[in-house]
Amino acid sequence: MDDGIRELFRVRDEAVRKRDPEQFLSTQLVDVPFAASESYLSIDDMTTEVLHAQEESDGATAVFVRETYVSSKKEQKSPRSAFLIYFLVNTGGKWKVYRVR
Repeated sequence: MDDGIRELFRVRDEAVRKRDPEQFLSTQLVDVPFAASESYLSIDDMTTEVLHAQEESDGATAVFVRETYVSSKKEQKSPRSAFLIYFLVNTGGKWKVYRVR
């Protein structure tokens, strides 16, 4: 797996911890539906484990991850996890998210 993919998710986790919208949005082509920055930046911590990456011949890559979220808000169960599929594109040497399922 491309080290740049792991780096992309490391940067996203760091942006959540720092609550840095610019850094978070720098990992995406646009503010992606189902991955809106305001939702992610409302939690206290996130850790992403990259489970599998499937590269396609058209240059796109699908990445299966487990995200674990920690929140100090009473209404949110913490910690909690979700399994997601991120669709990435390489934009001149840098991976970016363009869709999430």
